[in-house]
Amino acid sequence: MSAWFCVVAYDHNGAYVRTYANQIEAAREIGATYSTIVTVLDSPHKTVRGLRLRKYKKGTEILGRINPAERAVIAYKPDGTFYRKYRNRDVAAKEMGVSPQAISNAINGRQKTASGMQWRKYEGDEQMPRKINPVPPPQPSTYDKVEGFQ
Repeated sequence: MSAWFCVVAYDHNGAYVRTYANQIEAAREIGATYSTIVTVLDSPHKTVRGLRLRKYKKGTEILGRINPAERAVIAYKPDGTFYRKYRNRDVAAKEMGVSPQAISNAINGRQKTASGMQWRKYEGDEQMPRKINPVPPPQPSTYDKVEGFQ
């Protein structure tokens, strides 16, 4: 049984090193456990044995160099409808009047929105959803429920 994606290794500067047929081969050749490879593939900022790993659908073009700051991002309105795709988070931040870190925080789940928008990273090899789950309305705080407290 073959995997639907291959694993590609890049060095610390983002230069292409090697392509592995699957996670098992990558683990064997790199000298790491299978679970470590899976964990690293689920997080674009982690490395294993000095290598950054990415997964690509088989048959798609493999990048010769990566730079996480150059990854495209997608903005969605609070109701979950598609707003716009940006070339990278810095371009989006400048246009939306918010810091690049705020967009990263929204993408990584540390906050729900940035500049009133929901954000997702765009990998380029996947279908971009036109609608996502809306942001739930804010819940009243417990301080609002205390009588006589103003």
